[in-house]
Amino acid sequence: MDLCLTIEHRFKMTPSGIVYTKVAFQYDFWKRYLEVFDNIKVIARVERVAELSNDWVASSGDRVQFVPLPYYVGPKGYIQNYVGISRILKRTIKESDAVILRVPSQIASIASRFLHTRGKPFGLEIVGDPNMSMAKGALTHPFRAFFQFYFKWELKRQCRRAIATSYVTESTLQKIYPPNEKAFTTHYSSILLNQKDLVLRPKIYDENSKNLNIICIGSMSTLYKGHDDLIEAIRICHEKGFDFHLFLMGDGVKRPYLENLAKKLKIAERVTFLGRVKSGKPVQNWLDKSDIFVLPSRGEGLPRVIIEAMARGMVAIGTDVSGIPELLDKQFLVPVNSPEALAKKLIEVGRDVSLMNRAAKVNLERSRKYLNESISKRRKGFYQEIKKKTLEYSTVK
Repeated sequence: MDLCLTIEHRFKMTPSGIVYTKVAFQYDFWKRYLEVFDNIKVIARVERVAELSNDWVASSGDRVQFVPLPYYVGPKGYIQNYVGISRILKRTIKESDAVILRVPSQIASIASRFLHTRGKPFGLEIVGDPNMSMAKGALTHPFRAFFQFYFKWELKRQCRRAIATSYVTESTLQKIYPPNEKAFTTHYSSILLNQKDLVLRPKIYDENSKNLNIICIGSMSTLYKGHDDLIEAIRICHEKGFDFHLFLMGDGVKRPYLENLAKKLKIAERVTFLGRVKSGKPVQNWLDKSDIFVLPSRGEGLPRVIIEAMARGMVAIGTDVSGIPELLDKQFLVPVNSPEALAKKLIEVGRDVSLMNRAAKVNLERSRKYLNESISKRRKGFYQEIKKKTLEYSTVK
């Protein structure tokens, strides 16, 4: 049985027909689906380019093909390409067997309505919370409030219609977006974490230092990751005599704004923008060079980057939103949109070597819960349920 999968990530295709990605969704990611399904059709935005630099990695491959959607950006581009997107989705879904929608997603919104009209079963992989990612401060679009309301409502509707629903959180998103009472429901992270990704022992922090390296990893396509709050927090720390150095990994249209913010606050020399870094060992190397991982996000599902940091046996601090409290103890959480609270927490943690050593040990041990071998059984069961329901639908039809 073949699988049709919608996804919001944007890809690039060279004249050879190979589809590439720079960070997420490399070819190995699709292997989890290929354990149950024969082939995969990935429906996503794909830009055709003449050539790519060497840091791009293949996403398509054996048994994995892409169905390119117009390469739009933003709400305006979505509206302009709506008819073309709808036509491709309808045709592809009609020709496909099983369907999984990774949500929240504009693309999935169109697909789910078409699926519902046809009475065709579909599964949902819920990997985020639109209510948080479109909250005030995370998005600056003039219609932000409408988008926040609409996509929260849309995701709830999709959950009521899906025959199987998986969540990245153990309980947080389930309360906000409850599944259909007859649906098969499970939870698992989207992370692909293997034993080799875990360090043998946690970091050992020496006597307290005022010169710790702080690292944050996240997209700069909007401000929902809270990079601006973190830069402000570093300024506050500097004023109090703590010369932390901040490394920001990621890229996006908001990067120039963030670079100018660091200059405006007169801490540009204490903030290093790393840009996009290839996943795997290159990211791990930067984590290993750093002392504290921070994710001041305004909205999340269950952030993989925190789990990846935990797996390197290091201290992590995050905002008290969505699934982050499922990963970190309360004493390592801060309120959202509060650079002052974040600065206070960085200083508090940085001063306490024994606390950092205990946290590093706890984080490393807790990350084992997200090893691929630990979650693959639940994930495979979810795919098998979708396959089963699709076969039942085909038989009745």
